[in-house]
Amino acid sequence: MDNEELSLSDKWRYLAVMMYDLYDQCDQRNPAIRELHYQAFRSALSIGANYAEAIGGRSNADKRRRLDIARCEAKELQFHSNVMLDIFGSDYLPKQTTELILDAVRILWKVSDKYADGKWRKITKSAINE
Repeated sequence: MDNEELSLSDKWRYLAVMMYDLYDQCDQRNPAIRELHYQAFRSALSIGANYAEAIGGRSNADKRRRLDIARCEAKELQFHSNVMLDIFGSDYLPKQTTELILDAVRILWKVSDKYADGKWRKITKSAINE
């Protein structure tokens, strides 16, 4: 599946599924490893949930707040994935997963900053690429 073909909502959902798959496959007997994978999954899940709430938010302030939370969760997921790479090696995460995590950080940072003035606009590819 090509990341460019996915809508942002689909990207975040797909990322959560990929992180769940990693959690499901990790050594469940080791509590530290299990918790690291679980936290990464929760961060990925929260990105999509907060993005969806931003899109459906009632006020511009609520939308902005949800985008900020999604952005923070993306940075948290990036941290967890970096720890995984440090522990398990550079080839532990599939390339597509790493790309989606980097997309999440880049896109949500850009979108959140773009709407810092409190005015809500439709999130478009051109707005992300500016």
